[in-house]
Amino acid sequence: MARSRRIDFPDARHHLMNRGARRQSVFLDDACCSYFLSLVQDTVERFGIVVLCYALMPNHFHLMVRTPRANLGESMRFLLSRYGYWLNRTRGWDGSVFRGRYKNRVVSDDVYWKYLLAYIHLNPVRGGLVMRPDQANWTSHGAYVGRDDRPSWLDVREMLELFGGIEPLEKYVVDVHRGAASPPPGFDADDLFVRRRREELDSSDEQSSGSPTSLRPPPDAIADVCEVTGETPDQLRAGHPGRRGHPARWLAMWWLATAAGLSGVEIGRMLDVDPATVSRAIRRVRVRARGNSPMGEWVDALCEISSQHREEKDQ
Repeated sequence: MARSRRIDFPDARHHLMNRGARRQSVFLDDACCSYFLSLVQDTVERFGIVVLCYALMPNHFHLMVRTPRANLGESMRFLLSRYGYWLNRTRGWDGSVFRGRYKNRVVSDDVYWKYLLAYIHLNPVRGGLVMRPDQANWTSHGAYVGRDDRPSWLDVREMLELFGGIEPLEKYVVDVHRGAASPPPGFDADDLFVRRRREELDSSDEQSSGSPTSLRPPPDAIADVCEVTGETPDQLRAGHPGRRGHPARWLAMWWLATAAGLSGVEIGRMLDVDPATVSRAIRRVRVRARGNSPMGEWVDALCEISSQHREEKDQ
C-alpha cells in the first residue's frame, strides 16, 4: 500500500513527533540532545522552517513548527537522517534509529496550538523526569520564561504574542498541569499523560459505568510494572524483608498514581504503606529517572507499554 501524502502548505503549523526504534532511547545524554538541536538549527537555516517549541525525551521528541515554504518532508528527511547517521556512527549502532515515519498533525486552531505548547513543555514532568517544567534542560520552556538564553533559531515571539506575554504563558502551563485547563476539542485526550484533577476523575467514575479511557485499572498497572522490572505482584506489594530500598516498589507507586490515577491514600492501602511513603517513592522515581539510568529505562518502557495499549484500543 502506498504511503499517504503529508499534508503541508505554505505557513502550515505542524506538531511533529517520533520515537526510538525497538523501544530504545535515542537521546542518551546531553551530547545527543545538543547535537540534535544543532541539526534543528541547520534545518532552520537550510529550509526556512520556523521552530516554535521543542521537547527531547529519552526515547522521543516533540516539535512545533511552521513551514513557510511548504517543505516539511524535505526538512524532516534532512534532520532525522543526519541524526540517525550520527548516532549510529558515534555509538556503534546499525539500522533505523527512529520507529517508522515521524508523525505530524496540521494545527489550524489557536486554542489547540496554545494547549499543545503547554503539553509539550510538560512532557518531562508527566514522564517523571522532573517535578516542574522549568527544571527540564531539553525543552524550550526555559527559553520562553527567561531561564535560558533563547537560541537564534527558536521563534518565541509568535507564541508569546498569542498568549499575551511570559506571565500568562507560565500560568497557562501550570493550569494545564493541574487540570484547570481542559484539552481543546480534537486533542488526543486519551493520551496517558494528559493529567486530570482527581476530583474530575471521581466525577467521571460516578457519571459513567466504566473508567475513563486514559486510565489503567490498578491490576493492569501492577502487571505493567512486573513486566518491565521482573518483580512479582507479591514482591511489589510486600517488599523484600531486610532489603534497604526497593526501586521496583517505588516505580509501582509512581505508576499507580500516573497510570491508574490513584491517590496516595489509595496506593498506600494497596501496598500497605502510609501516604507519606508513597510521596517519597514518587519523588525518588522522578529524581532517579533523569538521564540514562535504570529507573529511566523502566519509565520509558512503561510509557511504551501505555502507547501500545492505546494504539491497540484505537484499532
